[in-house]
Amino acid sequence: MNIKRKKNKIKIYNNNNLSKTNTIDKNEFINLSEKNLNNDIPSWQKMIDFVINQQNIPSGGCLYVVATPIGNLYDITLRGLAILSSSDIILAENTIITHKILNFYNIKSQKIISFHDFDHNIDYALNLLNSGKKVSLVSDAGTPTISDPGSILIYRAKISNIRVIPIPGPSSISAAMSVSGVLGDNWLFVGFLPKKSSQKKNKLEYLKELDTNVIILESPYRILDTLYKILDIFGSKHMICIGREMTKMHEEIIFDTIENIFILYNKREIIKGEIVLIISQDNKTLEDNIQLHKKEVIEYHQSNIENNNIMQHTQNKKCNHIINNIKTINNDNNNDNMQDSIKNFIKSNVLCSDVKENNIESNIIENIAKIENSAKKIFQSLFEYQIPLNTATRIVVNLLNINRNTAYKIGLLTQKINSVNGFTIDKNKN
Repeated sequence: MNIKRKKNKIKIYNNNNLSKTNTIDKNEFINLSEKNLNNDIPSWQKMIDFVINQQNIPSGGCLYVVATPIGNLYDITLRGLAILSSSDIILAENTIITHKILNFYNIKSQKIISFHDFDHNIDYALNLLNSGKKVSLVSDAGTPTISDPGSILIYRAKISNIRVIPIPGPSSISAAMSVSGVLGDNWLFVGFLPKKSSQKKNKLEYLKELDTNVIILESPYRILDTLYKILDIFGSKHMICIGREMTKMHEEIIFDTIENIFILYNKREIIKGEIVLIISQDNKTLEDNIQLHKKEVIEYHQSNIENNNIMQHTQNKKCNHIINNIKTINNDNNNDNMQDSIKNFIKSNVLCSDVKENNIESNIIENIAKIENSAKKIFQSLFEYQIPLNTATRIVVNLLNINRNTAYKIGLLTQKINSVNGFTIDKNKN
């Protein structure tokens, strides 16, 4: 897409004086973001201005590590664009690609210089940082210093007490992981494998012994050799994911056995694009993992059913224990109707409805009001059968595991409400 430059180009901010001209409020910012930004270049510029003015720019020299698109030029954050537009200098692994990104967003940048770890530009960059300049570091694609130049500069900046700030964004590694289909919790990023055949083989044999998913970067010129060695070491049925040309027009992401992927790539006359390769930590096929997942789901549901049965048994046992206490305390072994009524009330109104999802202790923590309501219901039921306040308090404490003083106050309040409503309690039994 060709973008014509407008007269009202984005303002380049001096590092010591961040002008607040052309600022916009948050509501206007939201409205601008909903426009067709492809046809409204000033909207981009206003939003970038807005982000710049929201930044807490540190005083003194600062090194920004800015992530840039890995293919699709729209995959960059507004904060990244704002930092690039307000930097005094940009250190770029590939100046042509960096110019392309800035031109795409109509950003007139400051000086851009080529940068590699082995360049003399490291000392030049450190001198700029020590003099108070704002410097941005970008790679040709993705997040800098991950299998890219820049690590030495960041190390030297750190030991020189220069602030280094990450500006996160696109990464081929996280992009491939997110859609790989590879299972497991452990991940190991190894970057590019050694170029020498013997060293590459030794590295893969070492990686095979690790209980982890392995993430590898590879060039299109060496991918066939790498796939062949993985096939030989890990076995033909081992599952891998290969991501090529991610976020671009000819994006390709395949999750299959090493054998099938090797056969597919071996048939191609030309292979283009940078590649991310993920080797699964287990040797299960896709069908094996589907069956395993089904089995885990079935076992999970069976476990829930068993736990519910155990909980119900425990609740019934506790109800019986409480009813026996009521019988003993009141010396009323013959009033079976009263026992059954209280038992059914407790089971239906407390244990089944109030704690059907969690245990009693969890509900006390999660919802005090709910427990208090349950206590009032129990007190009300017990008072109807002339159970004294102290006795009823012990029953509520036993049932709900709440503090005795708290239970007593709830019972006393319930008793007073009953008295006001004309319901009398046999106080002699207290």
